[in-house]
Amino acid sequence: MPQFVLLVHEDEAAWASAEQKVRDRIVQQHYEFSAAHKGVLVDGNEFQATAVSIDVRGGKVTPSPAPAPGVAVPCGYFLVEAEDIDHAVRIAQQIPMEFGHVQVRPVQVWEPRDAPAV
Repeated sequence: MPQFVLLVHEDEAAWASAEQKVRDRIVQQHYEFSAAHKGVLVDGNEFQATAVSIDVRGGKVTPSPAPAPGVAVPCGYFLVEAEDIDHAVRIAQQIPMEFGHVQVRPVQVWEPRDAPAV
């Protein structure tokens, strides 16, 4: 079955300034989303704060700049198996989002090659 990454983008400043009860509710909704979709959910994780992001471009390593307030940055993902992109979008629409959006991207799954005989 095709795989899709549901890339969650969020305004970290808005998340950080939200009341604890709001953040707790959203985290609980994410647990409920995961439980409701365990039949199609392959993996999913939250990224650590972007303050620890590193860019590697052309072999050069530099810290990523901190995002400006109001800018949604990647903060986590869900990897799902779905019938097609429309199915993946319907799943993404159910992800609790109050401070950002979800991007749906098809994944090219590469089959491992047989190791050469030694």
